Amino acid sequence: MESDALFANTGSRGERPLRGMGWNPTKPIQPHKPFRGWIERSDGGRLLACVVGCDLLKECGSWDVRFAAKGVVLEKLFDRRVIMVTGKGGVGKTTITAALARVAAKQGKRVLALDLERDLESPSTLLRLLGGPDAFRKDEPYVISPQISCARLTPRGGHFQFLIDQVPFKMMAQAAMNSKYLTRFLMAAPGFQELGLIYRMLPYIRKDPKTGRAHYDVVLVDLPATGHALALTSLPKPFLQIFQGGPIRAAIEEAQHYFYDTKVTGAVAVTLPEPLPVSETFELLDGLRRDRVPIAGVIVNRIPQDPFEDSERQSLLEFFLTHRNEVLGEWSLRRILRAREALERLQQGFAEQGRVPLLTLEEQWVEQPGACMAALMQIFLDEPWLMQAA
Repeated sequence: MESDALFANTGSRGERPLRGMGWNPTKPIQPHKPFRGWIERSDGGRLLACVVGCDLLKECGSWDVRFAAKGVVLEKLFDRRVIMVTGKGGVGKTTITAALARVAAKQGKRVLALDLERDLESPSTLLRLLGGPDAFRKDEPYVISPQISCARLTPRGGHFQFLIDQVPFKMMAQAAMNSKYLTRFLMAAPGFQELGLIYRMLPYIRKDPKTGRAHYDVVLVDLPATGHALALTSLPKPFLQIFQGGPIRAAIEEAQHYFYDTKVTGAVAVTLPEPLPVSETFELLDGLRRDRVPIAGVIVNRIPQDPFEDSERQSLLEFFLTHRNEVLGEWSLRRILRAREALERLQQGFAEQGRVPLLTLEEQWVEQPGACMAALMQIFLDEPWLMQAA
């Protein structure tokens, strides 16, 4: 399939284009008319497609960035019960978390999606993407469907749960949490916010001692940005040195039991094909390995589609050297090249550090917001790494 014009003259939408395959600088440009629909891939897959890499998108209004799969070497994911989705802020991990939750539910699993925030009632993008309201009202799971629930973990919720479990009366626990001095200490003392989040998470991931089964088949955790995520996963070790016994140590040891078990937990790192996010991803993976958290895979989001052969990319680079500011599209080409370099860095780094499953999601443009989740769900449903092992 030949896409609509990838590059266009800055002075007019009807002059000098640079086409994708077999471009011709003197050939008249076609007006920008995005194609939307399913396109069959050469490997049998499908893409939800529109124009790729177009600099006219500001004019045509197709600004909703969406996704399509391109290549996958990922192991089965939903065999694990706890899936931690993490990455640099702004890489799309919340959208991916929501899509994974819906896919797991479609496979018949009972799913709980968790987001982590300081305040209970602040807006929740994860809850909204899953079909719920914009914010939580209570510190308990919001049931979206028989298969999907969503909850918010807050440090205060974990601190309150700990007090309820340790003091004889709920009224005493509530009185303690109403103390502004205790609240300030718990929110300011290093590690105590993360400890509250971990303690609040445990009831959702532990198994029932009577039945030996967990309440949820899959718990998806939308972790904060990289630094906060590592603060959460690295917390148990220093606290074990401080607390030699008691309920806090018992909770930390229970969390370690889940976090370190490769059959129970897997971390999925989401990144973008740009230099800084890729560098941060390597740091994140190194930190997860130090914390002994199993790595289930890496998802590279928003890969710009590349319709060019190697010779065409080189010709375009040479063309732009002599036609500065004459045509649109140089930024798009540079972005394609950065994405290729970023993927090469990831693949080389994974080869040196050990096998890390990798999934890439190509950037697409659609106008209907609902099409994003439907397309992304279909992509994940088509990929064997998500399917339950036989």
